Amino acid sequence: MKPGFLYYRQIIIAMVLAALIAGCQTDAGEKPGSITPDGIPATTPTVATAVPVLPSPDSTANAIQNDVAPSGWNLEPITAANVQRLSLLARFAEGGLDDEMALSTDGRLLAIATAGGVVLYEAAGGEWVDFYPASSGVTGLAFSPDSQQLAYIFRVPSGEKYSATDPDFAGQEILKPLLTVRSISKGEILYSLPVFGQGCGEYNAWDLTFSPDGKRILFHDHSGQTGFSGSGSLCVLDAESGGLLRAIEPEKPWRVTGFTPPLSDGKTVWAVCVDDSKAVEAGIVLQQLRRYNLESGALETQLDLPETGLLRLSPDQQWMMMGEKVAQIRSAVDGSLAVEINVEIKSAEDNNQFSAAVFSPDGGTLALGAWDGSVSLYSVPQGQPLDRLEPITVSTILAKVEPLHVVNLRFSADGSILYILLNSYFVDTPEVLRAVRLADGQELFRLSGRNTVERRPSLSPDHALLAWGGYEDGSVQVWSTASGKMIY
Repeated sequence: MKPGFLYYRQIIIAMVLAALIAGCQTDAGEKPGSITPDGIPATTPTVATAVPVLPSPDSTANAIQNDVAPSGWNLEPITAANVQRLSLLARFAEGGLDDEMALSTDGRLLAIATAGGVVLYEAAGGEWVDFYPASSGVTGLAFSPDSQQLAYIFRVPSGEKYSATDPDFAGQEILKPLLTVRSISKGEILYSLPVFGQGCGEYNAWDLTFSPDGKRILFHDHSGQTGFSGSGSLCVLDAESGGLLRAIEPEKPWRVTGFTPPLSDGKTVWAVCVDDSKAVEAGIVLQQLRRYNLESGALETQLDLPETGLLRLSPDQQWMMMGEKVAQIRSAVDGSLAVEINVEIKSAEDNNQFSAAVFSPDGGTLALGAWDGSVSLYSVPQGQPLDRLEPITVSTILAKVEPLHVVNLRFSADGSILYILLNSYFVDTPEVLRAVRLADGQELFRLSGRNTVERRPSLSPDHALLAWGGYEDGSVQVWSTASGKMIY
């Protein structure tokens, strides 16, 4: 999570400004706590008997700049006692890029998770295609094998609250995962359903993926937070309805922390499982690579591992990669070790590990992205170094050069382009997506998150339009406050 009070203060100011506008236009027929077609919780605002006229954009901008309420606004100070009464009325635009991206099987579209939903880009040139809004940051993305559907996960209010004694979220409402599946050609939602309440995926849903035949959707619900019982399972859903087909839950205290897509037989998956129950007392964490049968839930094979980390399956389903400091290439048939790769990483944060991995479409190349922002390419299964892409850096307000960390990687359908998603967890910078041609290392295009952090929004005199811009890519957006859609 990014530090910085100013970052969040400015985002909240923009959200409150949008919410006040949208609050006057909310349909009175909406039911509190219901979920809209976009999966966004709908709320009906409490409207005062005398609604003040919105002040001019100039006075609003001046007030925001000086952190005081604009003239004519009678605002109730936010306190610990009333903060739970705040509710989101509207959200405009994408927000910053997040850590998840997916490439359609046909290679045409690139989907990137953002703070406000999912953005679709043309994979060839980076042109903006569409935006699917969500009420919170998207934590999982997956295209169906035929590239006709996009599934994504974000979290919504559940009606449950954390314990009053919880050290981090005392008394706050618990957000739980919601699955939305859209038709790409029509852009319409096929269904948007809560994952929680089915017995698997109660609190989290990670590593979202379709089965090769497109009939199932899989994820794991591992949670590192204490008090969340039932987490650490592999969840298998029916892709057509979103209903739970099977929950594979290892014996306690073992938990699933990662898995491969179903293998060519369509019936089995490899999963990384951990037992960290002794970690607090003795610092002992046990790791295993396990093969499970999806139809029966039976454990078929298990192998002890020196470390866990990432787990990836090659497209030809011949090889797997796993690890975080040492990358192991193993056979996807029996799990036997082929080679170990020691990745050279130069990290100022003392995180000497890689953070993202992907196989090329032909399975012959493995790309490893590192915490220091570099990407290294290796042959499969030999593990021989092929190439290295050096990290990019940014200058911060402290005049210090900071690296961006690789958080996700994808190859183009023909293997000629590598898409590199970078982020920083220590400085407030725009997230970056780079498309690099591997033949010569040429950067084909670069995309950055569209935040309102440094470019505060501006209202038109009639309050019908909301505009902001000045981003790294030079773009400006104008949105309708009535419809919540981008006009140009």
